[in-house]
Amino acid sequence: MIFSTDGVEGNTLLSHLNAFYEEHPEMTICRRPQLIHVAGKYVIMRIVRGVTIRKASGEIVRPEPGTYHLITKAPDLQGIVWVLNGLQQYASASTEILYSYTDLINKVNLLS
Repeated sequence: MIFSTDGVEGNTLLSHLNAFYEEHPEMTICRRPQLIHVAGKYVIMRIVRGVTIRKASGEIVRPEPGTYHLITKAPDLQGIVWVLNGLQQYASASTEILYSYTDLINKVNLLS
């Protein structure tokens, strides 16, 4: 996720993103930002499976996963909610990882 207090117009950035990834298809999807938040202006979001978007016209669409979309409605709220959602998902997944840093901490502190 990328955050900025200011930036170019949303449509300009969206155009640059799409052009860049079209020229660099070797950059895997997992190495691309999922969210770009420019405070008070917009959020550009990489669509993941299952996301539904309601357009200003009221039309509901299911965009293709991996594509980027510009969101201008409540950008700061959108940004924080998506960040919190991602953190919650990572926290839930981390409980499935059976690893402890205790041994590493002990080595750093010369206890083992």
